Amino acid sequence: RRTDLEQILGKALKKTAAERYATASDLLADLRAASSGQGAVVETEKAIGVPPFVFLTAVEDKESLSLGFADALITTLGRVEGLRVPPTAAIVRYAGENDPQRISRELGVRYVLQGSIQRLGDQWRVSIQVLDAQARKTVFSEKYDFKLSHVFEVQDEIARQVAEALLQRFQVGNLKSRQRYSSDSRAYGAYLHGLDASYSEAPENVDLAIRCFTEAIERDPHFALAHAMLAHASSSRYFGYEPRYKWLQLAEKHCARALQLDSQLPEAIMARAYLLWTPQKNFPHFEAIRELRKAIAMQPNLDHAYNRLGTILAHIGQLRASQEAFMTARRINPQNFGNTNLIQCYVWGGQYARAAQELETCRRLRPTNKYYLWFRPQPALLLGELENAAKWVGEAVEAYPDEPMMVSLQGLVQARLGRKDLARLAAERACASPHSFGHTHHAHYQIACIYAVLGETQLAMHWLERAVAGGFPCWPFFLRDPNLEELRGLPDFQELVAGLRSEFPSSAGPEAQGAA
Repeated sequence: RRTDLEQILGKALKKTAAERYATASDLLADLRAASSGQGAVVETEKAIGVPPFVFLTAVEDKESLSLGFADALITTLGRVEGLRVPPTAAIVRYAGENDPQRISRELGVRYVLQGSIQRLGDQWRVSIQVLDAQARKTVFSEKYDFKLSHVFEVQDEIARQVAEALLQRFQVGNLKSRQRYSSDSRAYGAYLHGLDASYSEAPENVDLAIRCFTEAIERDPHFALAHAMLAHASSSRYFGYEPRYKWLQLAEKHCARALQLDSQLPEAIMARAYLLWTPQKNFPHFEAIRELRKAIAMQPNLDHAYNRLGTILAHIGQLRASQEAFMTARRINPQNFGNTNLIQCYVWGGQYARAAQELETCRRLRPTNKYYLWFRPQPALLLGELENAAKWVGEAVEAYPDEPMMVSLQGLVQARLGRKDLARLAAERACASPHSFGHTHHAHYQIACIYAVLGETQLAMHWLERAVAGGFPCWPFFLRDPNLEELRGLPDFQELVAGLRSEFPSSAGPEAQGAA
């Protein structure tokens, strides 16, 4: 992680004491974080984390209210250009946390806004302070009094006042207003819990997110944000692990409802992009990219949108731009560490050492993740380490015996091992299976590789063209993948790549040139 180390060194050598590490332990913590791939507190940009507020007095529904205060500030500050604010889902785990240095370090922010709430007679008081974790000092503090019956109005008003004060201090862009979308505290609490669950790729957490968003909508049918995120969660379930049409229908329904309630809601525009980039819509890459960039322009801390943007860019061969999108998502929300997004960039771009590092992180954090199991054998396969590839693909097929992506990958390993009959059988099994993660273009690509390795180039070209037509035109990888070696000299292959190079010019530069 050269960039992290360079930033850490630069910070350690700053001329002013306020900008340097306050203690050796802080420097050591960042070095450890950099070596583990978890990022470090080396921010020179303006970035602030807002953990849940602390109630010092007993109150009903305390958890939702404390999250609500933080979310109001995050939502308001997150729309300010030039100010990076980790989203609400990134801060849920800090409920009750009173260590701003830890929050600063783990979120990768310089500033931490902490709030406490206590009862004073029939009034309630909110105390706010903003801490500079690098300088170890308070840079802003204020108190606000309110009646609990007006809690939502108070949350929004406090968010506005604090935001205006911080904008002047940080000298960043203008404040953009945003409505709350629900005045029902329980609906909002259910929405926030669903938002937290939506960051996990585990099926049980996606299901939890769907239940939470559904509960929020049942309590408040006009809750546009909940409709948008239910659409997102439902499309994730469809695309990720249960490709039943009912989930696609549910996603379409709630996306349409969210846009009906607010046509300019960033989360709803993001959900529309998710629904565009599906086999049913034939993966319109550029249209989905436009929608995602529109959502990001409106809500700069929308890390879900950056993750989907990175995935699409990787599929069309823009690997460097894809990496940047994924890294931005990680800077916004450290919960994105441990997901499999960056692995595809590194595997398809030939950066196998980096892929191995990401895979090791996934193994520690998400060992049963389906995409981790699928990607794990690929660097070994591409490097010719067939024994390891065979072992790991066997584990993937054991976990997902009917998944065409896993079965066809095992067939490719068999082809590389010279087991032609087993390779063909795997290709046939993959084609016959009705089950897939909402798409089949990766299975089609691997079937193309099977036939290319077996020397059946006409069949290989047929399946490669199907993979491209089905949403995987990653031509820089086609030029690099050793499994397609038999196709490189074919006029049909060269014509296909030339067309894709023209349609999807690579922003990654060197990775295609070195493989040509």
